[in-house]
Amino acid sequence: MANTKETPVIQKGDVRLSRSVAAMNSIHQPIVAVVDNSGSMLSVESGETRSNLRIAEAMINEIGTDTNLPLMEQQTVDFCVLNFHDRVEVKQNWIPLSQYERNVKLENGGCTCFYDAVVQSLYACKALFEKYKEIGISCKRPQIYLFTDGYPTDSENAEAAKQLCQHYLEGEHPKCRLHVILLPGASDKAAKALSKEVRTYAIKDCRHGLPTALTFINSSIVTFSSNAVGNQFSLQMDARYMVPAASQGIVNKTTGTAAVQDTLDVVENDDTYSFTSSI
Repeated sequence: MANTKETPVIQKGDVRLSRSVAAMNSIHQPIVAVVDNSGSMLSVESGETRSNLRIAEAMINEIGTDTNLPLMEQQTVDFCVLNFHDRVEVKQNWIPLSQYERNVKLENGGCTCFYDAVVQSLYACKALFEKYKEIGISCKRPQIYLFTDGYPTDSENAEAAKQLCQHYLEGEHPKCRLHVILLPGASDKAAKALSKEVRTYAIKDCRHGLPTALTFINSSIVTFSSNAVGNQFSLQMDARYMVPAASQGIVNKTTGTAAVQDTLDVVENDDTYSFTSSI
């Protein structure tokens, strides 16, 4: 399988890892945040003074702030941020969470290149795999959190996204996990068509739902960092504002919570997906 069209927006040479001895000898956890900044994200919900885009921006800049992770563990959480509208842009190249300055600015764009956002988020993981392999670092399964409020406007990229999802998300030991968080107005149809392994969540409103998603991501980072390889665990969220797809999670109406299950795996760096040009 080879890519013949797209150029990765993040390449191996863009990756910056912690130089500490402890981090170089530890298993890393990659986290990717991908945010829709298309025109519809300028919407302002009832009772809110900020646009959905500004709420999303605040959420991105608070990832990792409520984890209480020791410095050494923050040095092994590798983090990057992308946004997408007419095109995909890098807002933060791969960097240790300990060095994330939380100054991302999201500017409003036009359309919704959802499929290309999926492609580029997986390419970003590939670049990190290559860097890890070059210097001998192992990693846990990368977690990608993609937020969107619209419908894809780049159907020409749908097949490439589907092929990449099959390669990176499927199999007994998938190399990546893709979480698509659907803001009000979005449909799960496009995400579900990519792979049965894409995990989708519905946000009931951005005012409460995006902070709920932030709590979910931060608690996930702690869980991934603190659990031993091979452990199975449950990731919870406030079901009043964020609900997983029925086939992927369980909602407890008594407690008002929802949960999804996962297993902590170390993924191999022997990635066989190839580009037509070297990265």
